[in-house]
Amino acid sequence: MFRITLGSVRVLLGAAAAGLAFWGAWKLGTYLAEKAVGERYSHVGETGAQPEEARTAVPVWQRKFSPISSG
Repeated sequence: MFRITLGSVRVLLGAAAAGLAFWGAWKLGTYLAEKAVGERYSHVGETGAQPEEARTAVPVWQRKFSPISSG
């Protein structure tokens, strides 16, 4: 009986550890991606830095990119 309970506890702890590792990797990956793309502002708390309309960024897949030579 004790061995079955101990085995169940180890399975549950292993599943919890795997879930926590997955959640942490997801948070770290999304944070690094936002930093690389520049979607999040570093000075959000500053007042008067930018109007609220200018802070809303267009999603990456909707942005219009032009060639370097057209300037």
